[in-house]
Amino acid sequence: MSIARRAIAWFCLYLLASSVVTYFFADSTDVVLIWPPAAVAFTLVLIEGPRWWPLIALSVTVMHLLWSPVPAAFLAFSAAANSLGALGGYVAVRAFGGVDIKVLKVRTGFVLTFAGAVLAAVSASVGVAGLWYAGMLEGSVWDAAAKWFMGDMLGLLTLTPTLMMLHRAWQRGQLGEPDLSFANIKEKLWWTLSMIAALALMLRLARDSQAYALGLSSLPLALLLWSALRFEPPLTALATSALVLVSTILAGRGFAGFTPPASLLESTVLLIFMSLFAVIPLVVSAATFETRVAAMALFRRATIDRLTQLPNRAAFEEEAQRWLQDQPRGGAALAYIDLDQFKIINDSFSHAEGDALVQQLAALLKASLGPADYLARVGGDEFALLLHGVDADQAASRCKTLLRGISDYRHAVGSRVLTVTASCGLAPMGGAPADARTAYADLLSRADAACFTAKELGGNRVQLADPGDSAVAQRSTAMAWAVRLKEALGSKQIELYCQSIVPIRAGHTAAARSRHLHLEILLRLKGEEGELLPAQVVHAAERFGLAPRLDQHMFDRTLDWFEHNPQAADRVATVAINLSAHSVGSKETIGFIRERLKHSRLPASCICFEITETSAIADLDRAQQFIGQLRALGCRFALDDFGTGFCSFAYLSKLDVDYYKIDGSFVREVERSPLALAIVRSMAEIGRSLGKQTIAEYVESDAIRKRIALLGVDHAQGYAIDRPQSLDSYFGQPQQPGKRGVA
Repeated sequence: MSIARRAIAWFCLYLLASSVVTYFFADSTDVVLIWPPAAVAFTLVLIEGPRWWPLIALSVTVMHLLWSPVPAAFLAFSAAANSLGALGGYVAVRAFGGVDIKVLKVRTGFVLTFAGAVLAAVSASVGVAGLWYAGMLEGSVWDAAAKWFMGDMLGLLTLTPTLMMLHRAWQRGQLGEPDLSFANIKEKLWWTLSMIAALALMLRLARDSQAYALGLSSLPLALLLWSALRFEPPLTALATSALVLVSTILAGRGFAGFTPPASLLESTVLLIFMSLFAVIPLVVSAATFETRVAAMALFRRATIDRLTQLPNRAAFEEEAQRWLQDQPRGGAALAYIDLDQFKIINDSFSHAEGDALVQQLAALLKASLGPADYLARVGGDEFALLLHGVDADQAASRCKTLLRGISDYRHAVGSRVLTVTASCGLAPMGGAPADARTAYADLLSRADAACFTAKELGGNRVQLADPGDSAVAQRSTAMAWAVRLKEALGSKQIELYCQSIVPIRAGHTAAARSRHLHLEILLRLKGEEGELLPAQVVHAAERFGLAPRLDQHMFDRTLDWFEHNPQAADRVATVAINLSAHSVGSKETIGFIRERLKHSRLPASCICFEITETSAIADLDRAQQFIGQLRALGCRFALDDFGTGFCSFAYLSKLDVDYYKIDGSFVREVERSPLALAIVRSMAEIGRSLGKQTIAEYVESDAIRKRIALLGVDHAQGYAIDRPQSLDSYFGQPQQPGKRGVA
């Protein structure tokens, strides 16, 4: 609204407020107990600012000229009293740091009450001085000042909160808050009828005796408290203002059996009583509103994601369980959407830009929702979506549209433009389950597994959680293994196995080998369906971020076993322990190994860490630094699966390792494949030329063992030597590790 229109609106409101009072108190002998225009003037400067004070002076002047004539000598004092009073109240509010007129608080009420007292004091001082100067003063100065002060004060208490709340409601276009619930229209209708009945009864009995009216005055107050507890604050404020204004006019004029106050004391008592009528419901309403807002804030914090303002994982879980119980008509599906390679964006640009991108994509997804769909942010770059009224094909089509929208989106960062794709796992809902919580967990697990499968297949695609899909089934199985592995790590259910690595060159006798054992530590984890293959366990650990923890667990358990079996420790020369790609270069892993070796019976020179070739060349500098730090402690290294990941041998000179472990896929075929034979021979020659020893894996027969010995391989490992067995069985002394440090 323009300034001119706002000025006209305030001007008309001031004249309306003054006309109501002057109409009922037209006679100079009447006692004016309330002056609502003071509240209008005060609210004007609070909302519009102190620069609007000339409008107050103009409104006062026009009021006197139209229906409240006064001597010319008093006119200027009256305009000054109302204008200066409003400015004095404004200054008092600013002294308290101001008030937020957009938020209803109990503190706001106390600040406005104090400011109102300042306003009334300033206005009464100037106004009474004008009455004396114009010869209009009847009675003592103190009586006139007290009545003026109380009239302004009651007007402020009655109307200022109401005007402020109505102004805010008008700006917002609604009475209440969108996130807060209040009484329905039926309850409000019953309240209105009850208030009319209470007022009618009070006025009817007042004709017989004021005692009845005073006794029944508690009825309107009780109804106002009902409103304060159940209704929107503007409605309570409006009802309170109307009741106080009408009651004050009736009492001041002596209507309906009331006797007007004849002395200052009677006026003071009546005004205090009416002030309580005005203040108590508003205080209760403000306190109730604050409680509602605080409760809603806690609820939003618990259920709403702060970055995107979408429901969070907890809210999504509750909503999904409700859908499973109600089973929407036309079908429904759960879609799990995960941004592809989002970590690169965070690492390359900043987490702030990553958050901004997530925020924009959340808005994009929200804009694409159907009227009954439900979207939530369930992780850093993960969203979950409930699709309503769709079968599997329709859900897949809609998800593909969403993914196209994500891939087409462009996010500007300075002069650069970011793009991102997403993968989606889709799980249609089945029939109504017996247990919604269990059904939801299964539904989310299937959707998550399908989403991960979509990522592994290249990303930017929708993968249906079809039980017959082998890729999804493997993912689900891997998730189950990861859960078992996590439990096993916490309870030490993993069993330590080992397998010999023996020299196969001439001159190494069995007796010498027994005194200088070289063995590799293996793991075994027994599941409900039997023993899980080590490769499956390691794959699940790497996929779900448990690999570093598993590596540290195996290293600690191995050293612990040899500490409690010193005779076995004296027989070993080399204990090979595998490290995953996630541990290579990890400062945490290096620190753990360093601290653990300080308390180990096995010297660091007996430890040989095996790292895969692919993990080493993935970040050659990092792997080189990692190897260098642990070799400084005395540890040795073997390059595992040698030959599987190379396109060039140029990196070999940069990796200071002791052994090359030739991958078993070549060793197995050495008897049947000329290519495998040539590869194994070349690897053995490379090892000799670089001064490294070579180990052949998967030596499963004597024929293979003899052939690789002729090819120049130094060591062999496989079923032709021995089968993996527990450490206790291998050393022939079944002792279980006890308390560390006890032999």
